[in-house]
Amino acid sequence: MRSDGNPYPANTLYNISARLLRHFWDDLNRYDLNILSKDDADFQSFWKALDSRMKEMTIAGIGTKKTLADPLTVDDKGQLWCTAFSVAFTQPKP
Repeated sequence: MRSDGNPYPANTLYNISARLLRHFWDDLNRYDLNILSKDDADFQSFWKALDSRMKEMTIAGIGTKKTLADPLTVDDKGQLWCTAFSVAFTQPKP
């Protein structure tokens, strides 16, 4: 559960798990661990619990509604490019 009491959407649960796996590999050098492998007997119960919870959230409709952003206008694109290039060219070189 999130701090506001609502459950995490399915894709967020998977992303948290993937980030945890990345932490094991990158920060702890534990390449022998793969919590997201369906075939790893050590983590089968974790995978089953994650998969089950993700299915529950999807069936409940939590996190399934996609919101679309308004398309960028020509002015928005111009401002974005100006900002990106002004930052790129004003940064001190190492």
